[in-house]
Formats: sequence, structure tokens, C-alpha cells
Amino acid sequence: MSTLRTSPSIEGLLLAFRNGTGCAVSDGSYYPNEKVGAAAWIIITSNGTEWIEGGGVLLGPADVQNSYRSELGGQVGIALCLKSLKQEFDGQETSLLTASSHL
Repeated sequence: MSTLRTSPSIEGLLLAFRNGTGCAVSDGSYYPNEKVGAAAWIIITSNGTEWIEGGGVLLGPADVQNSYRSELGGQVGIALCLKSLKQEFDGQETSLLTASSHL
């Protein structure tokens, strides 16, 4: 998560977690010539007005990098973001639709 950005407000996004209308999408890329993986992700409201996004180059030795690790890196980014917001929900049930693109 070397890059992390948000919309000016995320109050509506937090509400979307509570009512189950938020969405998260990630994608990863692997560059075999350089043996480097990268990932990006976004958590967004259904109307697209509020969001949190992040991504960056994946850590780890060149010999363990591959496209699957890059895809997983995006999902881990989403999970880490959600974990950092956990205290906002004070034990309330939340829901989020997630997807990952692998072409």
C-alpha cells in the first residue's frame, strides 16, 4: 500500500459497509521480464461518489513474484484497509461485495 488515497469524505462509504451496498475491486499485474508484481484496489460506494483506493509494487524476492501473487496482493490491500477501519463499526455487522480481475 505505497499509494493510498480517499475521496474528500468517506462517511457515505462507511454507511455503505453497514447497509451492504459497498463494493471492492482489485487487480494485479506481473511483469515477467522485470520479475516484479504490482496491485491496485478500490473500495467504493454504489454511486461512485466516495472511495478509498490503494496499491503499489509487491514486496518479496523476484523469484516468488507471479501473476497470482499480484492478484492476491490486491485482495490483501482491501483486507488491510478494512482492518484499519474496524474500530469505526464497534462490533456492528458489515457487508462488502468484492471482486478481482485476472485476465
